[in-house]
Amino acid sequence: MPYLGDYIGNLLSEITTARVQADIESVRVAELYASHPLLKHIPVPHFRLPTVTLDVPVAIKEIEEVGMEPAPASAVVLRSIRKNFDQVLSSRLKLSGIKLSDVQAKNLNREVSRKFTDFKQPSGVPLSMTHIADELVFTAAKVLREPSREGRIEREDRSNLERIDKLESELKTGLYMEFSKFLKAPNRLNVAITTAELREAGSSEVMANIHLSITEDAFEWSVIESDGKPRSRLVPE
Repeated sequence: MPYLGDYIGNLLSEITTARVQADIESVRVAELYASHPLLKHIPVPHFRLPTVTLDVPVAIKEIEEVGMEPAPASAVVLRSIRKNFDQVLSSRLKLSGIKLSDVQAKNLNREVSRKFTDFKQPSGVPLSMTHIADELVFTAAKVLREPSREGRIEREDRSNLERIDKLESELKTGLYMEFSKFLKAPNRLNVAITTAELREAGSSEVMANIHLSITEDAFEWSVIESDGKPRSRLVPE
């Protein structure tokens, strides 16, 4: 039995696929126009998807509750997050061939501890795992890029800077994956959607009618400067 969110998501996915197919056809027509001696002087037709309206009847079968126990206090979760962060960082540093100096290790521990103090939230306020991961990665990279006080300036070592850049990206990916297990899954709605299931559900009075009005929007790739290096971002058109 599908979840309501998955069902609506699949409907939107199908409409997006229709838009993709329309763009592919527009490209094919454009190539055809370009190769024709007369058509190449005529504007290529291109149709944007109009507003699509869907009326979707569903019968809600049950609410699937995920976990009945109360969420642990943020301090308890943060202790687990700190332990996981130390493990992931140690593993990534080893794989990257980066060895922390005693000064860097001390500075990193101090700055990370300060961050975890800032991360604490009142009871009932959820923790933002992506924010925590981003802040920890930024803090670690900042400490690693600081000049060494042990007779050598690390930022002049180009090879080391390249390793730090790579570590920053890999550490963020690793923390996102690791911290995702601390996210509480939402309750889900199981629904009946097929004609046969809806017929068995009985009168339309017991059904939920979902009215979807879908309007086309788009993103485009843009390159921006972040921390002195180019990064690709998807931004609204």
